[in-house]
Amino acid sequence: MTRLTMVRHGETDANRKRLLQGQRDTPLNENGLKQAQTVANVLRSEQFDMIWSSPLKRAYHTAQCILEYHRCPLVVQPGLIERAFGQMEGAPVQDLFALEEDWDGSLYDMPLAEGETLRAVYERAGQLKDQILAEPSESLLLVGHAGLFRPLIGHLLGYAFEQWFSLPQHNCCIHQFRIEDGQVLAWQLNDHSHCE
Repeated sequence: MTRLTMVRHGETDANRKRLLQGQRDTPLNENGLKQAQTVANVLRSEQFDMIWSSPLKRAYHTAQCILEYHRCPLVVQPGLIERAFGQMEGAPVQDLFALEEDWDGSLYDMPLAEGETLRAVYERAGQLKDQILAEPSESLLLVGHAGLFRPLIGHLLGYAFEQWFSLPQHNCCIHQFRIEDGQVLAWQLNDHSHCE
């Protein structure tokens, strides 16, 4: 593996309303489809050996738009699925922030009813990182979600847990990395100028 690209999915109505989607299978809205088509056009001159997509339709549809300009396999990668927010899925993002403010312990281990802790997501992202580094493709594109990309980028760049949240993740943003001799260099993070 020498080049890794990540693209967050396009906008959904839940994104616009600032609701927690988690693993709910929400579709792209009209703007999200336009964003997916725009990022596909931005990436049309790139060479990808493989595209991995989250199984959720908002990511998979974004990946399909990108695939229109490429002749490579599109593979559903379950490890790319968004964090499970359990009973909070569909609730305003502010409700999660309020829970976090009231929690006395480490946010890393704050439980969510029927959901994943940040520790569980981080461990899942670590397993995905190992799969990525073992992938024989020279150029891999991932299409997924902010809640999984933050800890994945944290793993790749050696960021501490507290640093994840300084990684903005706009809809259809592009992150690009070069990987040489096991060293990861970020050379594009959260580029979303094409969606403004």
